[in-house]
Amino acid sequence: MDIKQASEHCERLMIKDALSSAIELTKLNLEGYRGQKEYVGNLIEQQAGMCQDVQSMTVVYGEKIGHGSAPRPAPGEILAEDPEYQELKHKLKEARGTLERIERITSLLAPTEKKIIELRYFGSKPEQWQIIAWKVGYSETQCRRLHVKALRFAAVSMFGMDDVYRKHGRFMDNIPNKTVI
Repeated sequence: MDIKQASEHCERLMIKDALSSAIELTKLNLEGYRGQKEYVGNLIEQQAGMCQDVQSMTVVYGEKIGHGSAPRPAPGEILAEDPEYQELKHKLKEARGTLERIERITSLLAPTEKKIIELRYFGSKPEQWQIIAWKVGYSETQCRRLHVKALRFAAVSMFGMDDVYRKHGRFMDNIPNKTVI
């Protein structure tokens, strides 16, 4: 094996490893979808609670001042200066972004692939392959193949693995938009 062949061989191995890692990370993101949704709900509740607390504080604060000599701060002004609220707001934005990204990616999948991903990752619990196969009308083996195809598409969309597929031309036959989402 000459140096050029060795270099190409190493490149193929690195690409294969990168794709494997991207697919595993994609699986973890999908598996975390249910928990992420709950997390967003909890953050929204926390945020609403903080807003109510500040609202009641400003009423009390305004009443104690009495004669109106000091301007009463608006709830938004108080929250804008509260580091805990700002951190909560940042966490909520990130968590919502992750959910939206996953939802955008799955919306681009073919209907059967989308259904398989939804049944496997988005329900209250992961469905077994037998049940998924029955619900989509395919064999378990075909469902698993479509699952892998959908994961590869999601990995490309989430992690920008276009160059991997362009070089090796596999699994890209019906991916409409190969940009990172």
